[in-house]
Amino acid sequence: GLVLMPITSITFVIGSAALAGIFPLSGFFSKDEIITVLFHGHHYWAVGVVLVASLITAFYVTRLSFRMFLGPPQIDTIHEAHPSMVGPMVGLAAVTVVLGFFSPNFAEFLGHEGAWPALSIATMSTVAAGLGLALGWWAYGRTSVVVNTRAYKQRLGIVYSALVQKLYFDTVYDVAVI
Repeated sequence: GLVLMPITSITFVIGSAALAGIFPLSGFFSKDEIITVLFHGHHYWAVGVVLVASLITAFYVTRLSFRMFLGPPQIDTIHEAHPSMVGPMVGLAAVTVVLGFFSPNFAEFLGHEGAWPALSIATMSTVAAGLGLALGWWAYGRTSVVVNTRAYKQRLGIVYSALVQKLYFDTVYDVAVI
């Protein structure tokens, strides 16, 4: 993927890093604003939930990046998209890179008090995202990205089964709603 579609790969990694809340991308500033509001409201349990969600998000975007762009191509006919599709991707990636730096100004424009995140909150969220990235690399990036599902199934047992079944959400939904 990376060699055959470099523009798509780079813009995807930028978007993924923003989604994971990595500094200095826009997702970092929006996530830290949410954590700041929750922390000042003394909703510490919710801060914990957001930090865990940040870790999980960083993990799965790392997994996806390794599986899609750094592993062996799944098909041999992949190529960059038409410029009409690549152009907007590049534009959105560029906005994602610079938008966060204007976060306080944007908040003031909307009539809110805008400020940079406190160092303690920025550190907590960066550690959570960094841990998710590290776990994603550990699971999918250290060696070949070909996943040995048998090894995961043996190590994780019932947890693996629940995840494969999407935590049984579809089954519960079918029974309870349909």
